[in-house]
Amino acid sequence: MVVGVRTDGETLSQERQREIIENFMHVSGQRTTLSTALEQYGEEIFPIKCGTPFILDFLRNYDRLDPLLLASLGVQDYARPSLAYHYDTPSGKIRIHYAISGENRVFDADTDNNSNGVPDYVESVGLIADSVYDHDINVLGYPPPAVDDACDNGEDDRVDIYLIDFEGQYFGKTWADTLCSPVPDLQIVPGWVEIDNDYQEIDAYKSRPLDAVRVTLAHEFFHVVQFGIDYNEFRGWMEMSAVWMEEEQYDHMNDYYSVLHYFFDHPRASLQSPDLFHQYGSSVFPIYLSERHGRDIIRDIWLRCGDLGTGSDWLQAVSEAVDSAASRWVCVDGSFETVCYDSAWLLEDLVYALREFAVWNYFTGRYSGWAPNDMGYSEKDHYPAIPDSAMRMHNRYPDTVGVGQNVFSPQINASTYIRLEDLQLFVPESHWVCDSLWMDTLYDTPWICDSLFDTICYDSHLVCDTLLDTLYCDSSWVTDDSFTVFYYIDSDPELWGVSAIYQFENFPDSHDVESWFALSGGSWLAQIPNPLQYRSVTLIFTPVTTDTNVFYTGAIQELGYALLDSSGGAPLPPSALVLPYPNPAVVSNMGLGAAAEKGKNVWFRFQVPRELVEEFSRGTLLYKVDIYTVAGEAVNSLEGEVPTDRIVGPSTVEFDIPWDMRNAGGNDVASGVYLVYTHIYADDYGTTFLAEDHAKVVIIR
Repeated sequence: MVVGVRTDGETLSQERQREIIENFMHVSGQRTTLSTALEQYGEEIFPIKCGTPFILDFLRNYDRLDPLLLASLGVQDYARPSLAYHYDTPSGKIRIHYAISGENRVFDADTDNNSNGVPDYVESVGLIADSVYDHDINVLGYPPPAVDDACDNGEDDRVDIYLIDFEGQYFGKTWADTLCSPVPDLQIVPGWVEIDNDYQEIDAYKSRPLDAVRVTLAHEFFHVVQFGIDYNEFRGWMEMSAVWMEEEQYDHMNDYYSVLHYFFDHPRASLQSPDLFHQYGSSVFPIYLSERHGRDIIRDIWLRCGDLGTGSDWLQAVSEAVDSAASRWVCVDGSFETVCYDSAWLLEDLVYALREFAVWNYFTGRYSGWAPNDMGYSEKDHYPAIPDSAMRMHNRYPDTVGVGQNVFSPQINASTYIRLEDLQLFVPESHWVCDSLWMDTLYDTPWICDSLFDTICYDSHLVCDTLLDTLYCDSSWVTDDSFTVFYYIDSDPELWGVSAIYQFENFPDSHDVESWFALSGGSWLAQIPNPLQYRSVTLIFTPVTTDTNVFYTGAIQELGYALLDSSGGAPLPPSALVLPYPNPAVVSNMGLGAAAEKGKNVWFRFQVPRELVEEFSRGTLLYKVDIYTVAGEAVNSLEGEVPTDRIVGPSTVEFDIPWDMRNAGGNDVASGVYLVYTHIYADDYGTTFLAEDHAKVVIIR
């Protein structure tokens, strides 16, 4: 009997069950073709780099598969191969099983130059296997594979490798022996490896089969190591990190180049995608992690997966490992002394990693030479570029893409690229504009209609309301040298990473990158300064979560947006600039010297355009300050009436709001980074939105 353990939220339809069974039958030699679900790939997918995912799908889901479907398809269990000969490698850690005749006859089986009765080819495979073992266990520090001496035909504590004729359909496969797991929850499972016997049916390696052995054993042996840490981890992380291990051990081989297009052609497909070939291409993610933070981070992630217990915890492990790897000391000059603190408080975790990863993925292939400060992969010149067909392209303004209408909306933990070109078509013009979701015939004037989230009509001469609420607004708020992107993002996940890549008009090979993030479930404004200086601007949106089940419960994260200039469309509400101080707030120093007047508070200084206050002076202006952790958890809210009499200079109203650094429950908040989001409203009900800003404040206790 085969044992199955399921660790994520995937629903197994009859079609999905059939796919799992048919792919298992193919990888185990019981069927000549893959499932019909993979027919779309045709012959392009052969040889398949690794058959392990098909094996894992079947083993893990076995208890959930329809017995009638299993019986109708005639699937049989699969046992270890039985070959006539074996060879124990010099390290004593590996046993190679092989044949010198029949269909599994090894390459050049008759050559035995040292006359020891073992084909030279088998000895060479053994030396490669020893090298791979030594690199993984002794150099990189991974734990040895689980011992299989309790398994049927396991015989001893060596890792078994079988040389089998795959007829050019697979490079290799790793099998899990779930029946002899040393632990009942199947977190640790022994395994064995099968690789092709001669690689003569694979054109790229026909004349150099030992190179195929190198990349295959680097990949497949790492699966055995993974099974000894957490057999039930997400198969996609297993595959992408196993491809990473090929590159780690045999950097000059670059076999993984052939699978990268599966990722770059589909950047909006999730890292959690169940698509096997996208998982191969996603090997650029662990490559990014290791080039950004050092190769030990991949081991750190795997060990954290083991510590988190059986199941799919890889995203949480990545988030923790990145935070740890990014930790460094940051020093800030204070009033009396220099204060240094650990940047782990900045939580450079998964959301930061995926946001930067998305930028790296832009500067590849034909765009690799554009990377500022040589940002990106060491081999980015050889990677494919994201094709234009995988980006949303715009060359007319204003333009809108409504929620539910954006076919480029990203899946969770993936990215959407929106490229704005021909920005020379931006024509500044100052006049009153109107934009409304609900406007009716209040004025006897011509109306202009457009579409965003609903029908939007505006009078290009009269006052108007915003996309959210009534607002009388002068387009002078949109300066002649600005361009506005209004975007709405879905309510899940907690945070979205956002980046803008600016390509200069006069120096098209020069690019700048700006990054920020947005809390989910709301609308945001991004302003592009001096758009005429840019040949293009590429916006990247990346919804991020560590919840491994989210992919199966809602893959597409809605993204709607409007590209607005001052010649038409909604104006940009003025920013109410907020400046936290002291920042960082070193609690031990607060209340000393000149700071004593302010007491032990963090203060938020608002600077609001005077014309905004005067326009609404007939009513009450309200402020609201929402404070969050960087993980998106609400900490506290402050609100009150804007004092309209504190005018500083000819154009600004300024006032300060204190925060006692406590949460809503009255408890002191911990040291760390906090996100501050401020809004100003124009009525007692807090429904007429006028202005917004956001900032970060660091608290050090």
